[in-house]
Amino acid sequence: MIVVEDILSKVVKRASITIDIDLSFQYGALREIVENLNTLGKGGKVKYPLVALIEPFRQRITDDGTRANLRLLIATMTSKTLKADERLEQNYKPILFPAYEALIDEIKRVTASSTLEHTLINHFEMGRESLQGYDKAILDDHVDAIEINDMNVLFRENKCKQLTKNF
Repeated sequence: MIVVEDILSKVVKRASITIDIDLSFQYGALREIVENLNTLGKGGKVKYPLVALIEPFRQRITDDGTRANLRLLIATMTSKTLKADERLEQNYKPILFPAYEALIDEIKRVTASSTLEHTLINHFEMGRESLQGYDKAILDDHVDAIEINDMNVLFRENKCKQLTKNF
């Protein structure tokens, strides 16, 4: 059986090497990811930049492999006081955009896909938005993030085995 979480863990490690930024990887329900990040923070371990696979996600098992509809989050620490142009220069251009591009390239490589359609949302200080601004942070840290939705990926058994062997 194809285990998408294991594949994405390896994909994130390879993307880290490509951009020379140590990306951490988490998966699970958002509440669980937040708890894991809080535990990591107390232990002094590196939490960010983070790539998170938000569960649950749909998987359709076919003769060709496993087609998964993924929701991913790429996040890095930020300061609450930064303005949009500062966030773009300090967090998005040097960290989030390269991580995003490396992640997409690596998923394409693993799945042998030439295209990988999805929706991308840049969250300048990610939180729950209202007319008054952000009411509450989704994560317990102040982060800038890229959210990837509706990424429909076909993982094929033979390509996934190659990833494991070559890593």
